[in-house]
Amino acid sequence: MTSNITLVFLLMMCLAAAVAAAATPGVAGGNGLLHTIPSKNSLAHCPSTCGDIGFSYPFGIGHGCFRQGFELICDNTTHPPTLLLANTTTKVIGQSGRTLEVIEIPAIAFNIAMNNSSIIDYIRYWVSPANGFTIVNESTLFVIGCGIEACLFDLDTNETMGSCITMCSDNLGIMEMHDGDCTGIGCCHIIVRRELRRFWLKLDHPDDRTTPRSYRVLSRAQVFILPTINSYQFNTNDLVSSSWMNTSSIGGTLLRGAIMDQETCPGASASKATYACTTNTNCFNATNGGYYCSCRNDVTDGNPYVNLGCSDDPGITIGIGCGLGSIILALGAIVLINKWKRGVQKRIRRAHFKKNQGLLLEQLILDEKAQDKTKIFSLEELEKATNYFDATRVLGSGGHGTVYKGILSNQCIVAIKMSKIAEQTEIDQFINEVAILSQIIHRNVVKLFGCCLEAEVPLLVYEFISNGTLYDILHSDVSVKCLLSWDDRIRIAVEAAGALAYLHSAAAIPIYHRDVKSSNILLDDNFTTKVSDFGASRTMSLDQTHVMTNVQGTFGYLDPEYYYTGQLTAKSDVYSFGVILVELLVRKKSIFINDQGTKQSLAHYFVEGHQQGVVMEILDSQVMEEANREEIDEIVSIAESCLKTKGEERPTMKEVEMRLQFVRTIRQRKCQQFPVTEGEIEHFPFPNTSNSSDGRFSHSTGLTCDSVSGSYSLEQQFSSSINLPR
Repeated sequence: MTSNITLVFLLMMCLAAAVAAAATPGVAGGNGLLHTIPSKNSLAHCPSTCGDIGFSYPFGIGHGCFRQGFELICDNTTHPPTLLLANTTTKVIGQSGRTLEVIEIPAIAFNIAMNNSSIIDYIRYWVSPANGFTIVNESTLFVIGCGIEACLFDLDTNETMGSCITMCSDNLGIMEMHDGDCTGIGCCHIIVRRELRRFWLKLDHPDDRTTPRSYRVLSRAQVFILPTINSYQFNTNDLVSSSWMNTSSIGGTLLRGAIMDQETCPGASASKATYACTTNTNCFNATNGGYYCSCRNDVTDGNPYVNLGCSDDPGITIGIGCGLGSIILALGAIVLINKWKRGVQKRIRRAHFKKNQGLLLEQLILDEKAQDKTKIFSLEELEKATNYFDATRVLGSGGHGTVYKGILSNQCIVAIKMSKIAEQTEIDQFINEVAILSQIIHRNVVKLFGCCLEAEVPLLVYEFISNGTLYDILHSDVSVKCLLSWDDRIRIAVEAAGALAYLHSAAAIPIYHRDVKSSNILLDDNFTTKVSDFGASRTMSLDQTHVMTNVQGTFGYLDPEYYYTGQLTAKSDVYSFGVILVELLVRKKSIFINDQGTKQSLAHYFVEGHQQGVVMEILDSQVMEEANREEIDEIVSIAESCLKTKGEERPTMKEVEMRLQFVRTIRQRKCQQFPVTEGEIEHFPFPNTSNSSDGRFSHSTGLTCDSVSGSYSLEQQFSSSINLPR
């Protein structure tokens, strides 16, 4: 009720202000530009169209019709007439209806014929056509081509704004599976996260050794900038067509003009004679100097640069109806509107719940036998937990959604993932995956507490893992000694392999992760491994060995056989896990910069070193200090077998887990000075290795174990080695 009374009081104040307001004409300089706020009447004589293109103040044509820096020219010698930004050759094809300082120009675009050589860089520049005009925030640069790396730089600061890589397949069917998706297959994009006054763009081909030749089919690049990531839907025909794309058919680039008479809002508002913002407005500083104005109170059709442009028409608001009767009506309307809004919000949430198959999920969860059942959270509960999804609560974001840190009403800290899926078929698959993940109970898989289906896209609630990712710990600062000892690395490998083996074979329905990478391996307070991010996972029926899917994953970890065939198998996860093993051995990223300054695949680098017999020279120095040769040879052998080109030649995750567990058990016994007899080794179940003819490990007598993790007792370690299936 207090808020309602406040609203009525504000209404009365506005009415009083409207009665007292006087239309003040703007003052024009000698060259026709305005330095003060004009009235609607003073602009009545000004042209508002050029051909079929409309515009409004602060833009204008002619004496007293435009703000300084916003003059337009109408060229009537063309048919239809052409609207230009004054003193430039830049064509204007539209103006934003709500943000009046924003204009649309033909798309900034480059058509670049490229040589197949990887040593040639192609540089393109763009500079704003007029002072104060910048490319708007969240604009998207699209790159269409094959085997191309694009890097965008701010020309003022030389700061990297973003980069992306395009890759192609000779199989047109696989390419067409990615139509509508611009995330690397034939098309990639860079989102411009801030206003940009000028930029330079570098394009080149990645290193020959990491890019298959088939990616070089088309030696050209087509680059263009559009307002949002949804402004363009990739089509394979745009890539393979013999002619360049007609960018005029897909829209234009948005430029935003700032008021430049003062550098900032405080300085501008202090000079009332030249301040551009009318009453009832907000002022915002522009990134590159100057400022913008916008109407307060959600006035959608107002003009913040015109006197009373953000207020109701005084002729309507002034009258007898603005008395006590209007106030009573306003109070009643406020009460009714609030009640109506609550009802609408409730109906919308219920509609989202039904669309997201909430009734089905409720039934699936009710059928669970476990006592610790998956919970269906309300949207209100998760909004409170995340302070209404405040940006300061963001833990990270990726291809499948954004993760927020939340604190539930019982003070339990959780991670809340907001999914990016929107299609109904994807929502149906999501419900199936939630139902399955809710039944997974494994110490090395992130626990799913529940979900929320009342939002437009589903929300997942996971346990919060405090120590970050394996990727961060390995690669944050390679100049210092890693926090993870050799024993820790073996243990993490064993635990991650065990979790994947469980998903593949021990779960009720086989689950293929499809995005295994070190950044999806989390470590808790005790550095226990937790496999996470099942946004790309697929479930399999028990009689299936593979499934045809759209290719998903992360370059550097992606199974080449899966990429070329589109057939997802359990061996796809095995390949990705092999890359993680190499990361633990070498402590390099999956795609790294080699000594020649070019990007290289870690998997290719490792396999090549193994084949040339120089693998010991590329290992992390800490591994060389803490491990013995037999252990290194066996881990290298396991990694090499996981990275076989053909999936049928790779081991299963259960075989990988057993081999790693065996290495760990033997090392633990040596560290504790327990005798290891030949009989014990012979009866330990594990598959034969490629570098040991009799399938057994020899052991060293001079091993030290200063860095063995203290999170596990010896009894637990022996128990885990005996009871391998979990």
